[in-house]
Amino acid sequence: GVFPRGWPCRSRPAAEDGEAGTTTEFCYLCDIDVDVEAMHCKFCNKCVGRFDHHCQWLNTCVGAANYRYFFSMVVSVGFFFF
Repeated sequence: GVFPRGWPCRSRPAAEDGEAGTTTEFCYLCDIDVDVEAMHCKFCNKCVGRFDHHCQWLNTCVGAANYRYFFSMVVSVGFFFF
């Protein structure tokens, strides 16, 4: 199916994790508990923490795990062409 852009991973109310003190939600598409800031990417069909966008040049999602590398690549390409 097609999901709206930035599909949130919310199918039930957020639960408070007693040990870590973080709030998690359940993504019914991935069938896992995810962080509140996670969103489901319709292109990759997976949840991405602090989802920014899906990069079609790299064919991957830009989020918490690789935002620094993506920004470095954009700056490097900018210096190369200008």
